[in-house]
Amino acid sequence: MSFDMYLAPEYTQLIIEVNKLKNNVAEKIAERDWLSFYAFPEIKHNYNLKLGVNEAKLFIARVNLDKLKRKIAIYKEIIKYDNEISEQKIDNLTDKEFKNELHEYALMQEDIKLAIEYTHKEQISEENFNRLNYLYKNLILKLCPLLNLKNTRLENELYDILEVAYKNSDLNKMLGLVVLCEKNNINKDLEIDDFDNLIKLKNIYEKLLEENKRIILNIRTSEIFSNKNLLDNEILLRRKKDDLNKNIEEISKEYLKLLKEFDKIKKKK
Repeated sequence: MSFDMYLAPEYTQLIIEVNKLKNNVAEKIAERDWLSFYAFPEIKHNYNLKLGVNEAKLFIARVNLDKLKRKIAIYKEIIKYDNEISEQKIDNLTDKEFKNELHEYALMQEDIKLAIEYTHKEQISEENFNRLNYLYKNLILKLCPLLNLKNTRLENELYDILEVAYKNSDLNKMLGLVVLCEKNNINKDLEIDDFDNLIKLKNIYEKLLEENKRIILNIRTSEIFSNKNLLDNEILLRRKKDDLNKNIEEISKEYLKLLKEFDKIKKKK
């Protein structure tokens, strides 16, 4: 490639476009990780703290009601054929049949536990969090192997450390990475290259940009993320809680009614 080509307007324009694309991809990766590591978990934990307990109570109330209905059906079937009745065997059978539901309830309880633990976790200050995000985006530009195809092994290892540091809000480790980059002369400015290679790089960055846009859209349109509007509206939140409690109360009444019916059936036997 001749020196004159480097001075050509179309080459200069391509350099500008590729640099802009690289910066845009870094911004989207940073936004994606902010959503994944901070915004999304915060909404999830907040939801579980405010509504998770009520939803778990409603869920297990429905499961217990369905289990009782199943127990009654089994009991009646045994009575029909005048077979020996074992309460323990019936309980074991229904526990086995509702194994998935009970496992789901256990997961709900675990989510509530994690949400409570999250409230006791020491939070990074807003000022330091802004610094964390600023440094993260800049270090993505220098270290991300998707953006820097000629990365060394050291640079890939530093990027792995960077991701963990960001996820853990470790500002000190991130500042250390800035020093390491300067010490090892890791800058990653776009190298002068021939036109065809720059076109290939541009295509790679365009695909990365679209891919990360899709990931971000999926996160922002997810069910958990959509709960933010509900959590931010006290009237809607109170209405939701009241509806859950009302359903719990109705199912509890139905359960007690059915339990009395079951006691009558057992007495007849």
